[in-house]
Amino acid sequence: MRILTARCVGILALIFCAACADKQLSQPAKNQFGDESYRKIADLQDRRKTDSLISFLYSDNDVYRRAAALALGSVQDTTSIDTLGRLATSDLETRVNAAFALGQTNNTKALRWLMYGELGDEPEVQREIAEEWARLSDKMIFRNFLQRVMVLRGEFTGREFVGFSTT
Repeated sequence: MRILTARCVGILALIFCAACADKQLSQPAKNQFGDESYRKIADLQDRRKTDSLISFLYSDNDVYRRAAALALGSVQDTTSIDTLGRLATSDLETRVNAAFALGQTNNTKALRWLMYGELGDEPEVQREIAEEWARLSDKMIFRNFLQRVMVLRGEFTGREFVGFSTT
């Protein structure tokens, strides 16, 4: 009888602990829009205010820098390219967002930052850079960029790429 009672108490204790753990895990995450600065970044993004968003890239707060870099990707303004390309000293997620934002500008200057910039060698950053290169090449910007380089090097005939299969 004592063994049965002890087992029942043990099972009830496990159920109680599991219920407490579920309550801790199921609590909703803090709403990011409760933060005034985060709301301001979202508002600036909606109003496409590039200069004001760029000012958040210099914030001491990593969360604001990440959000501003992502917002600039949405705005797609080429005036942000140099600032985004110089975020090499920021945290990993900010640099990933900067690579994304650079690709969203659809500009050959952004391609140069992605190719020669110093956003980082981490796999996450390199993956985002590769994705942006692939996306930009789908829009023929990469081809135009290669064409310019090859003309400068004397390898472009004017009709096709020398040694480059287009199939």
